[in-house]
This record gives sequence, structure tokens and C-alpha cells, in this order.
Amino acid sequence: MVKVATQTPIISLFLLVLSLETSFIPSIALNLSVVAFCILFMLYYRRFKMLAWMILLAILPSLANYWAVQLHGDTSQAVMLGTRAFVTVCIGLVFVSSISLKELLLYLAQKGLSRSWAYALIVVFNSFPLIQQEIKSLKEACLLRGQELHFWSPLIYSKVLMTVFRWRHLYLRALSAHGYDEHAQVENHYRIFYISKKIKLIYLLFFYCFKPVYFYKGVIMEFTDIAMELSKEAWQASFHHPFILQLQEGNLEPAIFRYYLIQDAYYLKAFSEIYHLLADKTSNQEMKRLLKQNAQSLVEGELFIRQQFFKELEISDQEMEQHPIAPTCYHYISHIYRQFEEANLAIAFASLLPCPWLYHDIGKSLNLKPSPNPLYQQWIETYITDELEQQIKEESELVNQLYRESDETDKQKMLEAFHISVHMEAKFWEMAYQHQTWKSDLHSLEKGEE
Repeated sequence: MVKVATQTPIISLFLLVLSLETSFIPSIALNLSVVAFCILFMLYYRRFKMLAWMILLAILPSLANYWAVQLHGDTSQAVMLGTRAFVTVCIGLVFVSSISLKELLLYLAQKGLSRSWAYALIVVFNSFPLIQQEIKSLKEACLLRGQELHFWSPLIYSKVLMTVFRWRHLYLRALSAHGYDEHAQVENHYRIFYISKKIKLIYLLFFYCFKPVYFYKGVIMEFTDIAMELSKEAWQASFHHPFILQLQEGNLEPAIFRYYLIQDAYYLKAFSEIYHLLADKTSNQEMKRLLKQNAQSLVEGELFIRQQFFKELEISDQEMEQHPIAPTCYHYISHIYRQFEEANLAIAFASLLPCPWLYHDIGKSLNLKPSPNPLYQQWIETYITDELEQQIKEESELVNQLYRESDETDKQKMLEAFHISVHMEAKFWEMAYQHQTWKSDLHSLEKGEE
């Protein structure tokens, strides 16, 4: 073995870590800090031509990302993704200018980069028929939901990646069965790089500050990532519904909002009951704590505010009796109860997540341009509290954990339960907007048959 004391490609490796961090940490400040670092790096090494190219090439994707997200009305996310695209280009060009490909490969090889990644490449080149079949099945499943996939759809590429990783795992299991040990010590190296204690300290501080646990989440897609991708169209439908748009503008008819509150009261009562039932059923102490906490939060928070709205709008118990539960509200509640009665806790919990998550997203989006109607703005502010954000974070983490522990059949059912709930949320706005009743619903069916 030949040991060569040579300078470690510190800048390049540091940028590799930064690229992982900016990929999974939603921080505009971090993005801008990395851009500043890249510019200073170029200026320090007097690479002015490369700096000009870096700025020029980074502007286009960053503006494209910003504009695409801004169309959906979420300015904070638009700035986030716009700066992230700028960071990605900057990191790439600084990396290219600071290390050769050969040097990087030698360094990663001598550091023992997992050779299992090689089998991912083997899968790509040898499992095309299997991947094509997976994509075909995915397209057929999406068509059943009314969603048509094209070659540019991100969901297709996510499916390819998941297929590759699954088959790579099977390759490794087969090799292990024949005595192959991936972690066997490598006998020699082409060269060895030395890292000083000072640089190790920098790495340690960096990892401690940013807690880069996100690499795992980037390789193995979480439930929330997959579910959001599958339900993206139905999710966005809520943001663009006339109920939401007019509520933000302040010109939503009071009768529509009034009817929505009545139906929402039916739903929230059932929602709180489901939380209690799930808490009593589970033996998972963390889930029990979270469910009881959320049920209590509904009673003390949202239901209390609903009473305030009822009082201000003078909605009486007699009026509630005159407006029984509408078809869409009934179907939504039935869907959630069905998951509780017929499925397991993981699937039932997955069906509950869209409600607080979607309302929080809508609240943040609408609050960027406050409604001129004080009552409507009060409703918006109900869903942008720190308490609700923390609740969603805890629920998401727990659902992700349950998803990882589930078998393939239950994983699919969790995704379906989530998707149906998202779809019902979009239908809920339409129910209120059209003042849906059982009689009007029957008339619409009769017109459809004609």
C-alpha cells in the first residue's frame, strides 16, 4: 500500500455536504449563506470568468423555480426553491473548479464508499423490463384516479428510483446468501489523504449545527413525500377553488361561509371522536399521547373558535337541525370511520393527516394577502398558529414511522386513505359553495343521467 501525504480536497467535500444540506433543509438564510460562500471562493481564487458563468447559469433555473411556485400563490416556498436552485448551480460550479473527477473517485474509494451503490447501476442496466412494468402499473393506477402521467411527470422517476433501490437490496441479499461480505476490509489503496484535526473540528461543528439526518430521508422516500406526490393534483385543487379565492378577496357570500361552518361543525365533532377512539385502541404510548393531545386541542381550540363564529353569525341550534349533514361531509366522515373499523391504526392515522396539514398550508398561503373581511381573516389565522404547525410535524413523523414499519399491502392502503381524504377536502369546499343537500345531490345525479 502506498501512502501519499497530499492535500485533502476539503473545499469540494465541504460543498458536497452543503449540497445535501440545502437539498433537505428549508432555510432561505442557509441558501443565501452558501451563495455568498461560493462567490467569495471564486473571488479569493481570482476565477472571475467562472464567477460570471456561475451567476449567469444560476439565474435561469432560480427564476424558473420561483415563477413556477409563485403561480400557486405560495411566495415563501417560491423564494425558498428559487434560492435553492441558485445554490445548486453555484455549488456545482465551485465543485467542478476545485477538484478533478479522478481525485474525487480516489478519495471516495479509499474512504470505503458503500459498494452496494454499484448494484443500483447493475439493476438499471439489467432490469429495464421490470422497471417498464412498474411504470405501466403506475400509469394504470393513476388513470383510475383520473390522473394521466407523461414522461416528464416526476412521479415516474420517483417510481424508477424506488424500483432500483428495491432490486438493489434483493441483489445484495442474494450475494450475502453466497457468502459475500460487503464490509470486508479493503487490502490496499491507491493513495491516502490526511485530514487535519482543525478540518475535522469544522466538519463536526457543521454537522452538529445542521443535523444532517436528511440524507436518509432523501434516499428512502417517506410516506408524506410519496403521498403528497400522488395527491398533488387534488391538493392544489383546494387552493384554486372559488370558495378559497373569494374568501381571500373578502367577497365570498356570507350564506356560503355560514353553510360551511355548519357542516364543518359536524365534521370536527366526528374528527375529535376518531382521535379519542384511536387513542383508546393503540398500545403505542407516543401515538396515544399525541392523539389525546390533538383531540383535546380540537375541543379547546378549533371547536371553541367555531362557537365564536356561531355566536357572531347568530347560528342557532335550531338552524343546525334545519341543515342536516350534507352528502360530502357524511362520506368524508364515513371514510375516516371505515379506516378505524376495518383497517389498522396506521391506515386510520394516514386518513386523518390531510385535514390539519392542508388547512395549515391554505392558511399560510392566504395570510400572505390578508382578507379585507375581518371574519374571514380571523378564520385564516386559526390555521397558522405555531401549535398547529407543531402538531402537524409530530403527526407526520409518526405516520412516516408507521409507514416504514408496515408491509407493502398496508403501505398502499395508507396512501389510498390519504389520497381519498385529500380528495374529500377538495369536495368539501364545493359542497359548501354549491350548498349541497341530499336533495340537490340527487337532482345533480338525475341531470347527469340525462
